[in-house]
Amino acid sequence: MIAYRFGPVEVHADQRSLLIDGKPATLGARAFDVLVTLAEHAGRPVSKNDLLDAVWRGVVVEENNLQVQISTLRKLLGARAIATIPGRGYCLALVADAAPTGEPTGKSADGQSGRTAATARPLPEAPVLYGRAADITVLADLIRARHLVSVVGPAGIGKTRVAQAVVHVLHDAFADGVFFVDLASLADADLVPGTILRAIGAAMGGAANSDADTVAQSLADRRMLLVLDNCEHVLDAVDRLAAALRSRAPAVHVLITSQELLRQPGEHVYRLGPLAIPNASALQAAAATGAVELFVARARAAERRFELRDDNVAIVVEICRRLDGIPLAIELAAARVPLLRVEGVRDRLDQRFRLLTAGSRLALRRHQTLLAALEWSYALLSEAERFMFDRLGVFVGSFSLECAQDLAAADAMDEWQVLDHLGALVDKSLVNVEQGAPTRYRMLETTRAFALEQLASRGETEAAMRRHAELMLQVFEHFYATMLDEPRLITAVDRLAPDLDNVRGALRWAGAADGDRALAVALFGAVCARLGYFHYLIDKTERWQWCETLWPFAASAPAPHAARFWLACSEVGAAFAPAKGVEAAQRAVTLYRELGDRLGTHLACKQLAFASLQTGRLDAAMEALDQALALFDPAWPSWLRGQLHNVAALVLMHAPGALGAARAQAVEYLAAARQADSYTDVSGALAILVSAELALGNIDQAVALAGESVARHRVKPYASDDGLSLRSLATALMSGNRLDEAERAYRDALALVRRNYGTGAFVLYDAASLVALRGRIDDAARILAYAERVYDDQGRMPRLIARQLAERLLARVTAERSPDVAAQLRAEGRALTDDEACALAFPPVGAR
Repeated sequence: MIAYRFGPVEVHADQRSLLIDGKPATLGARAFDVLVTLAEHAGRPVSKNDLLDAVWRGVVVEENNLQVQISTLRKLLGARAIATIPGRGYCLALVADAAPTGEPTGKSADGQSGRTAATARPLPEAPVLYGRAADITVLADLIRARHLVSVVGPAGIGKTRVAQAVVHVLHDAFADGVFFVDLASLADADLVPGTILRAIGAAMGGAANSDADTVAQSLADRRMLLVLDNCEHVLDAVDRLAAALRSRAPAVHVLITSQELLRQPGEHVYRLGPLAIPNASALQAAAATGAVELFVARARAAERRFELRDDNVAIVVEICRRLDGIPLAIELAAARVPLLRVEGVRDRLDQRFRLLTAGSRLALRRHQTLLAALEWSYALLSEAERFMFDRLGVFVGSFSLECAQDLAAADAMDEWQVLDHLGALVDKSLVNVEQGAPTRYRMLETTRAFALEQLASRGETEAAMRRHAELMLQVFEHFYATMLDEPRLITAVDRLAPDLDNVRGALRWAGAADGDRALAVALFGAVCARLGYFHYLIDKTERWQWCETLWPFAASAPAPHAARFWLACSEVGAAFAPAKGVEAAQRAVTLYRELGDRLGTHLACKQLAFASLQTGRLDAAMEALDQALALFDPAWPSWLRGQLHNVAALVLMHAPGALGAARAQAVEYLAAARQADSYTDVSGALAILVSAELALGNIDQAVALAGESVARHRVKPYASDDGLSLRSLATALMSGNRLDEAERAYRDALALVRRNYGTGAFVLYDAASLVALRGRIDDAARILAYAERVYDDQGRMPRLIARQLAERLLARVTAERSPDVAAQLRAEGRALTDDEACALAFPPVGAR
């Protein structure tokens, strides 16, 4: 006997009985079959087609029959018992007490216990394409032979899908892999390099100097394929990147998709044309052409009974021809078949697919047709669906079902209606369903732009953008409030990562002159403080720019929002402007104390200790550290404890007679990092422990730890958060006279640090001693002088080990050079640019 139990609900499949609180409940045969099918897949969505096939096997029925049975079950079991997953079907949301009687338990289809195995970031799923086999073959051959290939064509022509198909063909053709980067959501071309680095695995601890040259430097020795999708709006940035890669990373092949070509020397342009359209309407010949194949496939997805027949093939061919064979336009038309049938779709082409008479005469005809297709599609929506469609345009990138419900719900529309309307938009190809869990949705960029135009015509842009920003604040407020329940910080970050583009979009609106600066202050604090969301996903430069933009408006914000904002500013300020970091931390401490917020006060004191240390105010750093230690609650999660040990180790390392205590704190930091399973924190803890061993004179232990850590880093490149940890490891290797290993590590660290902080000085301060050990004492003096100037300009105190190295190097310069020569070397070094100083320290391999 097979039985399913969900709290008070029992479903006995064999006996065809339903018990609620132990009492029999009356349920029709069809509704019972629907319930059993959903129970078999409890917690997972079941498509409408699968339900129709399971319950009405061999019988042709209308879809509303299924909706009637779902409504019956909701009335009996509760409105939330069965969830609608737009674009995917229905899901039984009741919580099962146990596995069904008579069924095997514990193992999923892949043999793992109730859990899908974690995987690395995959390439985009290979799309099912129609009529593109020749394009894919030619492009694959071109990419193998050429280093820069541009797929060029109008919007909606299918450039992205063809590129996705090609990368799967070439997946094994490049030793260092294939990376697919979608640039569509970027509003600022300056973000292109950092976005690419994050996509290929670079830890985005910061990117003050994330330009084309640093990307090329990072990929100099790679043999890989880099696919840059949707480049037309950031073409200049992609142009610079392509030029840099051509000169510095000759083994990197680049494929771009764009509405315009780069006009780069050596660029091979592949113009992607429309899908093939048959010349005649013979059924067999027409069915084999790409445009008709696509129309039929999409029409069947919308209406499973649709067939291409002798009596409708001519109409389908006419539709495809009048849509110019553009895939997106064809998909939009096919989605209307259930409502209008093919005759109705054809009859409305004259009304809705007219060429635009306004606008540029240079606009491509196909592009105009696509816009007309969107207008036509929009006109077929109900007013409620239009209301929903317009507002979804404010989402940048993907969005969750919950956010869509909160954004679109109004007095006249409840969350169930929002579900229905979102499902209709998915069915009509105006909203896409993204693969993965939880389910997220996305508008095509062209569709989104059209939606925003409609929103503006209503005069509702400001209200919708405000609501969008408020939603992002709510999302992060929730995680902010529950952070102490999160055993691994990175887990929360992973959950929040899909909304990165939405956060940026909300901040852009709220932070603008005509936005809401108070809301921007609240949002920035929520995403940057405590959870450190931007710390993992957005570079330090971008964060610091927001700090400076919003700084004047924080004073008028409510105290909880202001405190959180100042905490966020103190965290990023310590990297760029330590004095301002101290000021922000002091403000955060004051406000959190007034609010009686123990966690907030602890975090602000900890940050004040770190920022004070950066400015050389050791007494203030020790005082703030003592306060942070006193406030810490042992019940807090290990990752939070690790952050405290981190700062304590750094501060105590500079306190007289506290090196042993600093080492003990580093050991505790390492243990907490391992418990929290944080790769970045483990790297940082090892680097601090290495520095403590060096300061204690335990050279052999420091060198052994450093060697293991650098090897670990090379197995997983870019794992270091910002390059500073790797720099410390390189210094230990140098101290152990392992100069070649040290130089390789310094070079790697330099690339990371320059990208994250905009200067190589934080590496060069140490690495100047390596240059001296190589016998280039004059160059070493110049390099150290440059690094000292940067530290002086920022009001920053070098680390203890770095100061000791500098003192020994200066003593050698004084002994081996006259005072006049030493002064001249110092002047020359302080006049260097960062590029000059870095090139002086580490010339290109083979240039010396």
